[in-house]
Amino acid sequence: MSSLVRILLALLGRILPARVALRLRLWPFRTTALRLSRIRAAADLECQRAALSIIKRNQLTEYGRAHGFSAIVDGETMERRLPIVEYHELAPYCDRERQGESDILVAGPRVGMALERCNAGTRLFPISAAAVRQRYQLQALLQHAVLKANPKTTVECWAELLPAHPARTEQQLTAPIEVLSAAKQPTLVPADVFTVAADDLRWYAILRALIARPLSVLQAQAPGTLILLARQLAQRGEQIVADLMAGRVSDKERLGEAVSSQLSALRTNRQRLERLKQLCRSGKPLTPAMVWPELRVLVCPTHRHAALAAARLADHFGSVAVFDPGYRTAEAMLTSPLAHEAGELLLLGQAIELLPKGSDRPVTLAALAAGSRVRPILTAENGLYRCKLDVELEIVERAETGPPRVIVADQLPQQIRLGPAIRIDEAVFEQALRRACARCSLALRGATSWLTSIEDEAIDTSQRTTEGSWVGRLFSRRSRQETASLRLLVAFEPLEALPLEQSATLVKQLEREMIKDQDYANARRQGTLAAISGIELACGALARRSERRLARGWPDAHAPLPLVCADPWRLGPTEWTRRFDD
Repeated sequence: MSSLVRILLALLGRILPARVALRLRLWPFRTTALRLSRIRAAADLECQRAALSIIKRNQLTEYGRAHGFSAIVDGETMERRLPIVEYHELAPYCDRERQGESDILVAGPRVGMALERCNAGTRLFPISAAAVRQRYQLQALLQHAVLKANPKTTVECWAELLPAHPARTEQQLTAPIEVLSAAKQPTLVPADVFTVAADDLRWYAILRALIARPLSVLQAQAPGTLILLARQLAQRGEQIVADLMAGRVSDKERLGEAVSSQLSALRTNRQRLERLKQLCRSGKPLTPAMVWPELRVLVCPTHRHAALAAARLADHFGSVAVFDPGYRTAEAMLTSPLAHEAGELLLLGQAIELLPKGSDRPVTLAALAAGSRVRPILTAENGLYRCKLDVELEIVERAETGPPRVIVADQLPQQIRLGPAIRIDEAVFEQALRRACARCSLALRGATSWLTSIEDEAIDTSQRTTEGSWVGRLFSRRSRQETASLRLLVAFEPLEALPLEQSATLVKQLEREMIKDQDYANARRQGTLAAISGIELACGALARRSERRLARGWPDAHAPLPLVCADPWRLGPTEWTRRFDD
């Protein structure tokens, strides 16, 4: 539906009785709402239909031919022919899609690649036209729920703060920027703004676009992102209003021609400009309530790790309603919107099977009992076919018909693969770190670790410190370190500054504890791994990391630091004090 029709419906809604006006404004979303009602009536059947529909569309892809998609006609043949996989098993196919090959995981024209960053690492998914349609079905469902809960909102004044993405190239197309372009959806902030790398410039461009217009709904992937927006508005709001009134854009060279021209093209009416001018003359820092008195709803996660930040939104936005969009992973949206802690399992345009804890075979939705814990298996339009997700769900309510209500019980422990049969498990590392800290009488603010190549010099090694006498170093296992290709690098932030020898002792003690694990011991014995190296972080390094992730719009920015990372966490020179090699 065109934006002009939506505006006309909104205008009619202002003059008609409230009940009639609400029905009129919900009319554009009737198809999505009716489809969701049909799914609730027969959840298992609709789940199977969605999976078979996705498989049929992609039967001529390389993955589809290899797994006999053309012969899959029902749930029984799907279970027999299509294996349950982990993401890393699909990653090589995704990489080939990224390199420009077509019809590998998804069929037909590909819009681009979705680059999702989460604590488990960076994940890449192909975006097909079907994936674009599915994303906007979910967004329409969210808009329907928000309008129904708060009729005074206006969808035409809905701004979504996307995660920051690098500039697009032929080799790497990123989403949701490319998704927005493909779907030609109206947006208050030009999509290219989110490709600006520098945080300060990106916030300037975002606010330059938002201040120019009325705002009814503001959506972000983390509540901390909204808090940062309010802070940035207070700090640079007056300068941005001055630029808006003068019709100029600051730092055009750094912003780039594409972003600068789009910001210059944004216009605001004279009445709004005059009101903004009066606000700046008051001498008070600008607040969201002052700039956008029409703001009715904030949409962001409010559960789990985001709860503390969500509770602080009122300090910056006043009594604006806060709605939870539902639980989303990097791969899919798992629960219906506005459900907060527990939401209905969302099967709109995707298939979710549930694998009970301790079982190797999924069960039907109707067979689940309240209190059981399950792992979701996703089949979606983004090239994931029966792929296990890294979360564990708990069934909190089981109705006779329809999808169950679930909460996210836990994030599954991460594992780093050392080879076909060797992994480092986060739970093993956590226990080893606790024992090492207890033996050294140390308390840490936080810690993380990742595998890195011996040749990797991303971190300046000039500050390395090796404890012990020359005799000890002579008889240490240096030859093994020289032949090994990988090392486990551990970064830790103590509660207070430590003596040099105490930090070095912690690293050595951690190596002694880790060697008790059979897989780790085998990797050390075979020469796959060198001894652990440690980095003592400067005070506040972990907090600054979270702030940077929020500035870039990471959806899991409030989540605790993982103890085992899939990707290296790059450190700047101000974030660590010294490095220790055993």
